[in-house]
Amino acid sequence: MRPPQDCGYDANTAVLSLPKLGAVRLRHSPAALGVLKSCTLRQECGRRVASLQTEREVEVGAPAAMAAAGLDFGAVTTIMPSDDSLDPVERPARIGRYDCRMRRLQQAMSRKKKGSKNRARARGRLNACHGRVAAMRRDFLHQQTTQLVREHAFIAIEDLSVKNMTASAAGTLDEPGKKVAQKSALNRTILRNAWATARQMLEDKAGWSGVTLVAVPPAYTSQECNECDHTTAANRKTQALFACVACGHTENADRNAAKNILRRGLATLAARSASAANEEAIQPGGRPARTAGSAGTNACEGAAPPRRRPRSAARGSSVDASRPAELPLAGTVSGLSLPRNLHPWRAALGCRGCQSRRLGPRAVAGTPDATPRMGGSRGGAAPGCRGLRYPRRGYALPASHLLGGEGGWDYLSYDAPSHRPFIARATRVQFVDPDTGSLVGEIADTPGVHGVHGVALADDLGKGYTSNGGDNSITVFDLATLAVRSRIATPAGDGPDFIACDPVTQQVVAFNGRSRNACVIDARADRVVATIDLGGKPEAAVAHGQGAMLVNIEDRNEIAAIDLRRAGVTRRFRLDGCDEPAGLAVDRSTQRLFAGCHNRRLVVVDAASGHVLAALPIGAGVDANANAFDPCSGRIFSSQGDGTLTVLHEDDAQHFAVEQTVPTQAGARTMALNPVTGEVYRVSAPFDPPPAAAGQVRMRRQVGPGTFRLLVFARSK
Repeated sequence: MRPPQDCGYDANTAVLSLPKLGAVRLRHSPAALGVLKSCTLRQECGRRVASLQTEREVEVGAPAAMAAAGLDFGAVTTIMPSDDSLDPVERPARIGRYDCRMRRLQQAMSRKKKGSKNRARARGRLNACHGRVAAMRRDFLHQQTTQLVREHAFIAIEDLSVKNMTASAAGTLDEPGKKVAQKSALNRTILRNAWATARQMLEDKAGWSGVTLVAVPPAYTSQECNECDHTTAANRKTQALFACVACGHTENADRNAAKNILRRGLATLAARSASAANEEAIQPGGRPARTAGSAGTNACEGAAPPRRRPRSAARGSSVDASRPAELPLAGTVSGLSLPRNLHPWRAALGCRGCQSRRLGPRAVAGTPDATPRMGGSRGGAAPGCRGLRYPRRGYALPASHLLGGEGGWDYLSYDAPSHRPFIARATRVQFVDPDTGSLVGEIADTPGVHGVHGVALADDLGKGYTSNGGDNSITVFDLATLAVRSRIATPAGDGPDFIACDPVTQQVVAFNGRSRNACVIDARADRVVATIDLGGKPEAAVAHGQGAMLVNIEDRNEIAAIDLRRAGVTRRFRLDGCDEPAGLAVDRSTQRLFAGCHNRRLVVVDAASGHVLAALPIGAGVDANANAFDPCSGRIFSSQGDGTLTVLHEDDAQHFAVEQTVPTQAGARTMALNPVTGEVYRVSAPFDPPPAAAGQVRMRRQVGPGTFRLLVFARSK
């Protein structure tokens, strides 16, 4: 009913005016303040209840405390906070004492004849008991959520779908369910703990108190170690005990999950702060101001993010991933706009060690540090995704820069702090400004027959590494000055080609094509610590988090998973429908791998199970550095030597589609992605036919002198 025609309300006298009933006195709990907008009447457990919706202006104050907490909703423990100094919130014993009484009342009602007055009275007694338990539960949750909001400025919770979690397992007559009794008992426990009600209360009270509430994806929070990030079901020994099989860390399982929730919540908040800071740094021309650096993704990636998109929150100051959000912090409101197609954690997929924790020496003074310093959280913020405000547009070639010089090329690596790519060119590495096409610097001490192949960047240590296939060595150079620091020989590795950095273990891995193994280098000591036999010819590799790395095995049509801590291959994925996989990229939020194959297919692989989910058409002539994934827009890029750039899109974890095929210059097989602007960098040049006489071995084609170009692809205006 809506006033003034249907009802009226006087807060001073606690009188509610209703049609046909007249004035009805209320028992306030508490008085409704403001202007009455609507009134809802309902009967609840034999009582008549009036819900009044009013409107008034209030000032959102600053949080009473500046602590941060992650909350894990459990079956045994109702709420487990991440802070070791706080006790877990247990369901009151007085509520449990009503369980036996409700069973007796239920049995008594079942013995009464249906439709009789005795059965109606028995049902009334049972409803009254249920109502009393519900009232006690609400009172208990109100007390606990009020205390949590008063003691914290930031709260992270799991984005649980209670409706799906408590669905019946009975099945149908044709397909009966399994373990129905056990699932029913679990459903009752979840509903008795009222997870959804607790979340609703936290959202409402956070909005009134200026506290920031963030809901994070719940996937694998109970299996991930908060010390070393190792994720496996074997870590959960029992319902109450968490014991990491990798580092030996032991802790209460719910407490460990709460710490993981807090870390994910801080990363989500940091991503929004970085996005807002990055938007402020955009010049009128559309490019970011050069006076501010930005952490971002590069060749050294490896954070292990959540795997499921959170649902939108409707109340309070909780984060809504589907529309622009406003997050009150310490009494202020900061507008942090997010596009509809942006997973809230995707901007936080940067490397915890090499990219975000500390910026490299090339970062310009004035870089905004968006990492919250709450609760001792580890990890950091990755870049805000500039350009995400634009709708999905196609790609074009707005700029092409002539670099010239002698020699061919191989892989490209993007350097996030300086916003510039490294280009491996036979006997040297070039550091280029993509805006002007000018040569910023050069690393010339990379001798060999075929010279340098790739570059790996360890921003956390301020060092870079080049793989020199000609003399089987690794060159270590300074990222600030580009001066060569040292050279590491790889006697057990013949033909180092692709090279990558793992930020978790701070190790650099050089993959050797001729010896079919990988040399693991300790980036802190700059020495080879292990050699891993791969059983085949390696191509591209990506860091997968928790000290793991995934690499394409080209001649076996598979992906090998490497455990760098144990220096061995742990499992292999057969790539059905893929011939000679070369390029490799990863979406860590959905645990999807994208492998470019020589049979003109890009296969999508589930990194958890190894199953091939889709095979999409691409061009011919992929290479190890031919694929990239943009975590901001959900785009997958595949660069081919036949003169095409294929742009694909990940709609969700199960659906993928080709978005665009961009014609480019032939020979541009490798690429680098700028995750901040969405620009794609490729290089190419026309080839001169090699002089080949009859009976001679076919020689490699030669690059035309002075024709080498940098191609910059960007979204269409």
